[in-house]
Amino acid sequence: MKFIDTHIHLQDFNANYTPQLIKKSIDAGIEGFICVSTSEKDWSRVAKLSEEYEGITAAFGIHPWYVDKAAEDAILKLETYLRQYPRSMVGECGLDGLKPEREKQEKLFAAQIELAQNYKRAILIHSVKSGGMLEKFWPELKKSVYVIHSFSGSLEQARQILQNGGYISFSLSILRNKERAEILKQTPKEKILLETDSPYQGLIKGEQNTPLNLPYLLQEIAKMRQEDAEELAQTIYQNSQGIINGTY
Repeated sequence: MKFIDTHIHLQDFNANYTPQLIKKSIDAGIEGFICVSTSEKDWSRVAKLSEEYEGITAAFGIHPWYVDKAAEDAILKLETYLRQYPRSMVGECGLDGLKPEREKQEKLFAAQIELAQNYKRAILIHSVKSGGMLEKFWPELKKSVYVIHSFSGSLEQARQILQNGGYISFSLSILRNKERAEILKQTPKEKILLETDSPYQGLIKGEQNTPLNLPYLLQEIAKMRQEDAEELAQTIYQNSQGIINGTY
């Protein structure tokens, strides 16, 4: 089986370990990675990783946790990165109802959606306790290619994402969701992506996560969907390639 980790923070691993991790992952069938930034501070490191490794696709964005630290010209700088790296994506961006600065969150999210549309890039979205906040963005998101990353919300929220044309990316967190079986069964396989959000969200709380957990995640999802794991893995791999190559 072949995999692409569609949401990973490689820049947050120990730099000396990264080459070894990438080699181990490739040997295990993980052929690609979308390396996702969270603020201006790590854009250059994500860019460098995408230059050093052919299988790494960069994503540049401002995470809702860091909007209060964003410079006034952050969106202009972000646009520069998108121009410089034509295969890059926009993210991680989005909304978090557990964090303050809601007005600034929404302002920067709207600006990043606009950039993604202008440059025809996919958007990788963080959405936590933000169902109500997302309402006003559905009309624009429906015009975009976007992914709700590490989805662990309700079945109703999953339906809303799908009704508005989004992809849903699952990490290990879905295995702890009370509605996991129905969410996984009702998500069309053509709309599923897999990720680890490494080095975060490990199998055990506090344990470092890695892309090596993707085969296990796929097997668990296939069981709950009652589908052949090989066939499901192939479809998800094609979905991931479509997001990366812009073929959707």
